[in-house]
Amino acid sequence: MTSVLALIEGAKEENLEPNQTMLLKDIERYIHDLSYAENFIQLAKLENIQTLNIERCDVHSLIYNAVIQIYPSAKLRDITIHYPETNPELWILCDSSLMERAIVNILDNAVKYSDEDTQIDVDTSVINSVVEYKLAIKGVVFQKLIYTNYLIALSKVVIL
Repeated sequence: MTSVLALIEGAKEENLEPNQTMLLKDIERYIHDLSYAENFIQLAKLENIQTLNIERCDVHSLIYNAVIQIYPSAKLRDITIHYPETNPELWILCDSSLMERAIVNILDNAVKYSDEDTQIDVDTSVINSVVEYKLAIKGVVFQKLIYTNYLIALSKVVIL
C-alpha cells in the first residue's frame, strides 16, 4: 500500500488532466481506507492468537525491520526516523512477528500523525526488567497509550 501511495505522490507532480487527478485522489483515499482495515485485522489477529511462538530476539533487529517497512511512507512526508541503538546487546524472548507488527503499528501512527519535514526519534531503555520503546517527535514522547494497548498481548516478553 505504501508503494502505491508513493507512486501516486510521484504522479501528482506530473501535468495531469482533472479527471486523472480526481482518479488519483480516489485511489489514495481507498488505499488509506485499506490501511485502516488492515490495522483492524492485525489487531483482531493479535487479540485472538492462541499460541505464541516465543523465541530469542534482538530488539535492534525488530526495530530496524519496522523502520524499513515504514520508511517509504515517512519519506513521502519528508520525515526522518532516527534510531541510534543506545543499548547494545538487547535481547528479549517474544513472538517476533507480533512484536515487529506492534512496532510497525506504532511507527506508522507516528508518521501518519506527525507534521511533514520532521524527525522521529526511536530509542529503547530497560526499566525494572522491562524493555521500553520510546518514540519522540520533536522531543515530545509520542502517545504512550498506543504502546500500552499492546502491553497485554505482549506481556510474555522477557529480557535476556
